Amino acid sequence: MSTEVTLQYENKVFHKGQFKQFVLKLCRFLNILPSDGYAFLRQKDQDFEISTKVTLDELENICEIGTTVSRLDFHYNYNIIKLSSCPNALTVLYVIDGDRKYSEKFIFFVENILEITRLTEEIIELTRWSSSGCSRIFTVEESEVVINKQQFLKIDKPVFKLMKQVYEKETENTVGWTLEKYLHQVIQAHCQEIMGYDQ
Repeated sequence: MSTEVTLQYENKVFHKGQFKQFVLKLCRFLNILPSDGYAFLRQKDQDFEISTKVTLDELENICEIGTTVSRLDFHYNYNIIKLSSCPNALTVLYVIDGDRKYSEKFIFFVENILEITRLTEEIIELTRWSSSGCSRIFTVEESEVVINKQQFLKIDKPVFKLMKQVYEKETENTVGWTLEKYLHQVIQAHCQEIMGYDQ
């Protein structure tokens, strides 16, 4: 089970060395070594975005997200934390290897270590996809489904409503079908088509 959480925080300038200390404390929290994960620095250069793997020492001097650093990503023990900035807020995307209860504890830890103040909250629980597909799909007003742990398929509310109407019409006289099973088949067929596989 993975939990994906996107939260917004007040913009801030971080202390020198705060991200380095964050990684060290995160590794202690996860009971791993710093070498078991990595951090990526993303910088904009004119029309290009350059992604660079950074060391602990290189994290020492990063104090602000949104100026020269457009995004900072941390990947540790199947957990991903992505910090980016928009004009009015610091946005943090969490993909956490655990259920909601564990994720709340994980997020509380991150917020305290980075000393960030939350503005909004939206939590979506997701299940892992195996190579054969997904065993369960959570539907919310704006659904997101994890595909191969890295790609996301976003279904906007009007599209979801349309898919639901098609499901109701196509499965009117079919026994054993659920909306979840139907959506799973549609999404899996779409992914196979994109990847060039035949059903």
